[in-house]
Amino acid sequence: IDENNRTLRAKVNLKRLPHHITLMVFVSPEISDLLVTLIDTGGHVIHHGRTDESGQVIFPKVKYGKYVLKVEGEEYKRHVSNITVNSRNNNPRTITVPMEPLIEDDDE
Repeated sequence: IDENNRTLRAKVNLKRLPHHITLMVFVSPEISDLLVTLIDTGGHVIHHGRTDESGQVIFPKVKYGKYVLKVEGEEYKRHVSNITVNSRNNNPRTITVPMEPLIEDDDE
């Protein structure tokens, strides 16, 4: 309504936002060949991959939702965390995972 009490019309074009983002997982320290798995709430593996020489793996087009993120390797403790991917996350969403080495007992 304008200042003369007349109804104004406007045409608005809405842009549909994507319902997914890119997920980048970095491990610290930079460790290659760790298995990174993204699992949905139904227990289904959505993405999996191995970290590269810089300790990262990239999962493109991760749909919004809740997930379990697992990172595991032979010489490291398994890391498991719950994550949420939504429109409030930056694109790409970056997660840094601290990895702890397994400690072996020396019985000498």
